[in-house]
Amino acid sequence: MVSPYDRVCTLLEGKNRKKGKLPDKWELIGDVLILDTDDKEIAEAYAQVLGARSVIKQIFINGELREVRSVLVWGDSNTETLYKENRLLYKLDPSRIMLSSGNKDERIRISRVSDSQEVCLDMFAGIGYFSLPLALRSKRVFAIEKNPFVFRYLLENIKLNGLDNLIPILGDCRDVSLPCRVDRVMMGYLHSYQFLDTALSSIKDEGVIHYHSLCRTGDTETPVKELEEKASQHGFSFKPLLKREVKSYGPKMSHIVVDGLFRKRICRLYL
Repeated sequence: MVSPYDRVCTLLEGKNRKKGKLPDKWELIGDVLILDTDDKEIAEAYAQVLGARSVIKQIFINGELREVRSVLVWGDSNTETLYKENRLLYKLDPSRIMLSSGNKDERIRISRVSDSQEVCLDMFAGIGYFSLPLALRSKRVFAIEKNPFVFRYLLENIKLNGLDNLIPILGDCRDVSLPCRVDRVMMGYLHSYQFLDTALSSIKDEGVIHYHSLCRTGDTETPVKELEEKASQHGFSFKPLLKREVKSYGPKMSHIVVDGLFRKRICRLYL
């Protein structure tokens, strides 16, 4: 089977294009292609092969809000699109909002972890990356997002998927008061250690936290120790249920997730 890369090379044959100058990685979100090139001819060739309507180049992804800045290289300047995954629809603008295909397996896994009795919290909801999958089985999901632009897409995605058990909340998760404690907390932000106190104060006497972090490749013990430390401070016991690498994040660095079970310790007074 001929790869998209080889098909692009064939399209550009005789146009002084060398294989070494062509991007060998790309990300297609709906019909918008993210490609590391400034060359319109190359962008058009990839768009033709991959069926893209627009081609953008991401300049940077920055800050706690993971704000994306991009430039249009080729095609339609309206870069809003629909992306379908695991029976769910995500509406977004990839030129301004990040969606990583490397997290696909984790999003699918999360769609299977809860049950119809569970109340869940997504502390960093974004456009619903994990909130939507969680809501497929859960009784209720509270989805908190602090970026108003992204929050607008979260609202649209809830309607698109008909999920009336998903409750969107605009604000900082550290400042939001929920109407009840929850059974499960999603922490999909890679620098979420500073939010662990909030997560632990949100769960019932027994609950699960899905803790995402950025670590040296192969190092799952650092996030486990962080969870153990915080559990002890809040009077919980801690048991790791799962430790896995979600994806490579760069040289010797990986996106790691640890699922942890927390149980409140019972204090007994002896007279």
